[in-house]
Amino acid sequence: MHTAENVLLQIAPSVAGAAATANAPDGIAWGIAQKFGVGLIHTILAVDCVGRAWIEGYDGITWNGWQPIATAAPPQEFALPLAEGIIATSWGASLYWKNQFGEVTVLLFVAPSSGTISSQQTVALLPAGFRPSNRVSAPAYCNMSSGANGLVSIEPSGEIYITNSTNDVFLNGCAMISFIAAD
Repeated sequence: MHTAENVLLQIAPSVAGAAATANAPDGIAWGIAQKFGVGLIHTILAVDCVGRAWIEGYDGITWNGWQPIATAAPPQEFALPLAEGIIATSWGASLYWKNQFGEVTVLLFVAPSSGTISSQQTVALLPAGFRPSNRVSAPAYCNMSSGANGLVSIEPSGEIYITNSTNDVFLNGCAMISFIAAD
C-alpha cells in the first residue's frame, strides 16, 4: 500500500495472505484505500466493507502506523411518551434520541384525542437522562384552520409543551428541537 503516487487502491483482507495487501491495517476486510500526498508527505485513508476506517501518515522518513478513525452507530430512537389526551398525528411518530455526544433530539407530532390542545398544555414527558439542564425552546408549527407560529419548550422536569402565538388553542403541532442533555 505504500506507493509513491496518489492512487486509489483495492484492499484484500489479511486472510488472503501478506502479498494480497502489504502493510494494510490488521483485521481489515475487503475495501478501498485512497493515498494522497505532496512531495515526501503522504496520507492513506482506508475504509473496509463493514464501515471501519483507518488513517496512516508518512512524514518523509517513516510511516506512523495505522490509526483507527472513530465511527458511530446511529443513535437508538425511542417513542416519546405522550401526555394523557394527546395522540400522534398522521404526519409521523413523536420520537427522541441521544447521540454519542450527549445531544438529544426530540421530534414532535401531536394532536388531541378530541377537541383542541391548550397553549402551554403539557403534550409529552421526556424521560430522565434525556432532559435539559435549563428550559430549551425552538420554533414550532401549530395548526388551527391555518398554520400559526408557535414555540416548543422542554423544561428540566422533562415536560414538553407548545405555545401558540395566535390562539389559546390549536388542533395539532409539530416541532424538532435539539440540545445537550443535563446528564
